Amino acid sequence: MIREARNLFDRVDAKKNVVTWTAMVSGYIRMNQISEAEKLFYEMSHKNLVSWNTMINGYLQSNLIDSALSLFEKMPESNLVSWNAVIMALGYTNNLRLEEALELFERMPERDIPSWNAIITGFIQNGNLKKADKLFNEMLDKNVISWTTMITGYIQDGQSEVALRIFSRMQAANGVKPNQGTFVSVLAACSSLAGLSEGHQIH
Repeated sequence: MIREARNLFDRVDAKKNVVTWTAMVSGYIRMNQISEAEKLFYEMSHKNLVSWNTMINGYLQSNLIDSALSLFEKMPESNLVSWNAVIMALGYTNNLRLEEALELFERMPERDIPSWNAIITGFIQNGNLKKADKLFNEMLDKNVISWTTMITGYIQDGQSEVALRIFSRMQAANGVKPNQGTFVSVLAACSSLAGLSEGHQIH
């Protein structure tokens, strides 16, 4: 299928535009042919923001984080999609890349809720709950993912009481309703505390 698409692409020289070029790059990425996607990307005489983001995400999907970061730094302009994708990849990799993610996060000209969620999740996954909590409390706007991420982080760290306190804060927040993931985490916290209580009673 991708070969047929490429043959058609090569035959329509006069009608090629940034959309068709980007679609072809995206096709190679979907077929896990990142080298072909990269080659075609660099052949493009004109690239728009979607083109750049497509190639960056292609690198990230192939776990070529350094290539993605290098391309990101070359972008003539970037948007939240670009920033968030790279920050998420760096933050989720390992603790060695987390500081790079934080540096990028601090460089962002603007941040949205997914930006905050990405960096917070990175710190939680790398065992730095203290830093994650600090960033969480700095957030002006939080969505259900923000709250559930912190609740789950504390439960995984064995701090179920703190997790339930955060859940109480979430319930008091305007416009934020728990989802299924939130309730699963809260039930896990309650179960953990109940088991601890039973253990004390036995002893």
